[in-house]
Amino acid sequence: MGKRNKINTILALALGAQLLTPMLAAAEIRLEGTDDPQTFTVMDTNEDYAGSEYRLDIASYDGAAELYSDSSMDPSIPYTIDVSDPGTWIPNFDLDNPHPVTFNIDTVKINTEDANDDEVVDSKTYTWSMVSNIYGSVLAPPELANRLTITITSGTGASVTLRNGDPGVSYADDALAFSYDTTESGPYQIAAQVDGRDYAAMKLYPSYMNRYLRETKIEADDSVHSYFAVEAGKLIPYSVNDRASFKPIDASEDGDEVSFDSNDDAVSTVPLPFDFKFYNETYSDVSISTNGTLSFDNFARRDTHGFQEYPSSIMPPSIYAFTSDLYLHVPDDAGAEPGEDAQAPSHVYTRTVGDEGDRQFIVQWDHVYRYGDEDLAPLTFQAVLYERTGDVRVQYVSTASPAADYTSGSNAVSGIQGNGFNTQNGLLYAMNEPKLTDGLALCYGVSPRCGEAGPVLQSATMTSGSKKITLVFDKALDTRTSLTNQFTLSGSPVTINAAEYDMTDASHKTVILNLSSAPAAGDELRVSYLDNAVRDVAQGIYSEAAADFAVEVNEAPPVVTPPVVTPPTPSGGTDNSGSTTNAAGLPGIAGGGEQAQIATGTVTQTDGRSIMTAVIDSAKLADLLAKAGDKPVITLPVTGSMDRVVAEANGGMMQSLADKSAALTVQTPFGSFPLPVQAFTAKALSALVGSQVQPSDVTIRASITKADEAQLKQMQEAAAKGDFTLLAPPVAFAVTIAYNGQSYAMNDFQSFVKFELPLPAEAEAGQLTTAIALEPNGGFHSVPTAGANRNGSHAAIASSLTGGLFAPVQHAVKLTDVRFHWSRSAVNDLASRMVVNGSGDGQFHPDSSVTRAEFAAILLRALGLQSSASGQAYRDVNSSDWFAGDVAAAAMFGLVSGYEDGNFRPANTVTRQEAMVMIARAMKLAGMETSISDIQAASLLAAYRDFASIGTWAAPSAAILIQNGLVQGGDGQLRPTGQITRAETAVIVVRLLQQAGLIDKQG
Repeated sequence: MGKRNKINTILALALGAQLLTPMLAAAEIRLEGTDDPQTFTVMDTNEDYAGSEYRLDIASYDGAAELYSDSSMDPSIPYTIDVSDPGTWIPNFDLDNPHPVTFNIDTVKINTEDANDDEVVDSKTYTWSMVSNIYGSVLAPPELANRLTITITSGTGASVTLRNGDPGVSYADDALAFSYDTTESGPYQIAAQVDGRDYAAMKLYPSYMNRYLRETKIEADDSVHSYFAVEAGKLIPYSVNDRASFKPIDASEDGDEVSFDSNDDAVSTVPLPFDFKFYNETYSDVSISTNGTLSFDNFARRDTHGFQEYPSSIMPPSIYAFTSDLYLHVPDDAGAEPGEDAQAPSHVYTRTVGDEGDRQFIVQWDHVYRYGDEDLAPLTFQAVLYERTGDVRVQYVSTASPAADYTSGSNAVSGIQGNGFNTQNGLLYAMNEPKLTDGLALCYGVSPRCGEAGPVLQSATMTSGSKKITLVFDKALDTRTSLTNQFTLSGSPVTINAAEYDMTDASHKTVILNLSSAPAAGDELRVSYLDNAVRDVAQGIYSEAAADFAVEVNEAPPVVTPPVVTPPTPSGGTDNSGSTTNAAGLPGIAGGGEQAQIATGTVTQTDGRSIMTAVIDSAKLADLLAKAGDKPVITLPVTGSMDRVVAEANGGMMQSLADKSAALTVQTPFGSFPLPVQAFTAKALSALVGSQVQPSDVTIRASITKADEAQLKQMQEAAAKGDFTLLAPPVAFAVTIAYNGQSYAMNDFQSFVKFELPLPAEAEAGQLTTAIALEPNGGFHSVPTAGANRNGSHAAIASSLTGGLFAPVQHAVKLTDVRFHWSRSAVNDLASRMVVNGSGDGQFHPDSSVTRAEFAAILLRALGLQSSASGQAYRDVNSSDWFAGDVAAAAMFGLVSGYEDGNFRPANTVTRQEAMVMIARAMKLAGMETSISDIQAASLLAAYRDFASIGTWAAPSAAILIQNGLVQGGDGQLRPTGQITRAETAVIVVRLLQQAGLIDKQG
């Protein structure tokens, strides 16, 4: 290559500029592929440059650094570039760190007298890069072929989801095969899901063992790609049940001791009492290591074991019960007196229990030790193989240690992996968050039950002529689990439209099947379901499968018409001047079945809208309360085609309800309003009107109103702005107080009120995400929302401290960087509810810390509280700061407090103990019990080794959170002074909302 042009090329590559060569005619330099996948050729097709007076200069660059160069006389003769030798033209074949390479090719006219005056007459630059063609398959029966998704995530975090029928994806031979090209680097995480539930996973490390160069291709844009076929092999379905209960078993009793050649890094192979199927292969023996690993290998590769890495590229199919650097302690003098050797001796035992066909093979590492644990705390843990199901249980008898530098398994991982020799894959279902702790039991398998019985179907019933079947199980279901495609029906042409949990059943034992139509008389329906129908994603316990369970059909009960008179709609069409119908009686119905006419309803027409005013009679309400028993729930149902319903009562009636701990709900076809009776006490009413009042002198009006056209338009604009979907028209709920000729709007209910918003018949329960409250300025915020099933119809339960205009919405969000993170369920839930935000690129950064401003904003949004318009509550918070309104509102509601100097310090990161104090305040605002005695608090905190480092100001809050299950700590510690992460914040906030009953208890 000419010296001048070479310098120009290096400068160009370093500066990111175009080549600093003279302006040339259109380049006629061409690349061509060959039959050899490792090579391609280059030549200049311009006939004027043929012959010995010209040459080709070829150089490759990694960034600005030249890798290799060469010259070829006569540019018209193809010059072959071979990329098979890394270190010459290309730097490497490392698909985990691919380096695109720039090829600069010049056609040079040779100056025979002075080489420095060689002239570049043609020039072209090409880019060469590697492409991974990832191919493999997922073992699956035909019925799952179209329900499977395969997500491939590269080492850079880029991901793609494939489905049957997509290019390169097809089903055959009991497996869904896939093939996908990517220029992204490895390693590649491959995860298969069925109906959104984890099904199989692996981690693919490209290397010479599983990849080969398939072809080198010149693309249409003149780029050069070398395609490497990277074999993923066949993914075998496995998952982990991290809710398996701890089983007290002891293999040291009547067990066989395993002998080893040495006390560390040693392996012993023992026969299995039964053939055991693992990763689709059957084994008759197992290798046990001193390092807490079981390995299976039919090819006698027993001497190659990697103990410090999970998954390991050199391990055979393995179970990692405790992956760490462990050793066995064997006393030097077996006859030493007690106390002469402080360490308990180590043993590894095996034991078989159970009857043939249902046996369990137990391996117990008993009092083994971890290198580096100065206090020599012994570890005892077990692995159990199940003959009948092929499940694997690992459980931890003793892992804790008081040693400061030993954190109860922080360097250990429990998991399983497939054969590292062939495909270098590892199952991603591994436990390292939370850390391994005493009493933890994990169950791995295709349907991991580990001998535990799941919920069993007790009854299947329906009412004649209805379209719903009610299933009742004998124990609680995991309501976080999707029931999609789990149930089938026979004995009738009707089909199941949807299956859902009956959220009105507090015991969580009931499922509702919604049918396409009512079965015909004489149909004998039978229901069947899969054994994982009530299991959560990689969590929970399976149900026991049922086939052809008979459905009992009951006759519909006789209809009892209550003493209700539905006010007639005024005749004569719309009267915009206002018209009034005759009054009609309205019933009050107590939860125990008592009912009586307690109100008089009158309908008026105003501006074309029908308004019902129901005036409650105090004497009749008192009579109903007297008959209803303790803590009655009174419902005032209003039927008919109304646009607005107003329930009117005086404060004395509300006081009577409050005194009896009663509830009063106004129920309409378009919304239900449970009145906040505790907010209408004499003290509360006096504070509202500004003077002492008698409650009976105050008129309270609670209204439920369909949105008008202007409000509907505002909500639709908000939906477009927020990228969410309205599931039903908005409804307004409000309370006004009338006293002494003045009207007052009640803007603080003092506790959360649960407004009910019916969903249309065509809406499915799974579509509901949250509810939105429209703000006066056209803005919006979400409010905590749960789902409900009301006699087979869906509804949203929106909780708020104030009234407002509310609408149920659908808004599903999945942030890309939590796909494999332990917090993904909570993070995606809060993101969908518009409580937390990503960084704009779909990233959440779960392991980053949280500032005080961010934490205040998350708490405010989680509780559905509106940001303050004033926006300034502290000296160091400017009204222009994005968080100003959130911090001001959080301070007003008592969620956060500033410092003595009047500053808030919004950019400071939040410690765990600071977070626990603020969460405890949010719990109190949400109506949860937050009182705790000093003795209770001390007892709860004493369970953690670092309890002494908790500030006295934070200790009660920490104890309250522990008592309510909002925090659990890890490694026997709370780490109160450590920074709380975004992931930890999301998980605790979800637990808070669930425990307070503000959202559904689901992942």
